[in-house]
Amino acid sequence: TMENALLDALDWRLCDPTASGMASHLIALLARRQRRSDDRLSSVVDFARLQIELSVADYKTSVLRRPSEVALAAVLNSMELLDFTSREEERFAKLLMKETGMDVRSEGIKETRAELHGVFDDQSDVLTGRAAAFSSRTDKSVSTTTSRRTSAASEFATPRSTATRRRRKEEGRRRPRPSPACVGARLDNKQKQLEP
Repeated sequence: TMENALLDALDWRLCDPTASGMASHLIALLARRQRRSDDRLSSVVDFARLQIELSVADYKTSVLRRPSEVALAAVLNSMELLDFTSREEERFAKLLMKETGMDVRSEGIKETRAELHGVFDDQSDVLTGRAAAFSSRTDKSVSTTTSRRTSAASEFATPRSTATRRRRKEEGRRRPRPSPACVGARLDNKQKQLEP
């Protein structure tokens, strides 16, 4: 049949593995080594997923890195953030090497972890800017609400994100602008919305 011919032509490669799928498998391996009541695992899932979602917007991380590297780096960064002990990290590394052959100490994983930190820092800068802009637009008569929003915006500023912002300012770099195709698509959509 035609379907079989297509599948044979594609060698049954219908979908490549994604970083999210790989992270789920890695977290399942991690869960095998943890106590049943360990609440940190749900936080590992959430933070790893956040990093992977943010990495999609970064060309170097999303295109030039293998999904397994991005997934492992996100899980390791999550474990670091959640203060897993060095013994727990070492047990996970040994299990990972035994089950998958992936080495957590490889240069590729170290570089990917640093890239994910950078992507997270960049997005933290964006969130901080949005929160500050939102708080400045609020009604000045409601000072308690504004002060709460300003303090919430300052909570987003991590030492890394502050350093990144300072470095960008010193280097005179700006955020990349959207491509002309992207801007054109936005304008086309707005025109379609305005048409009766």
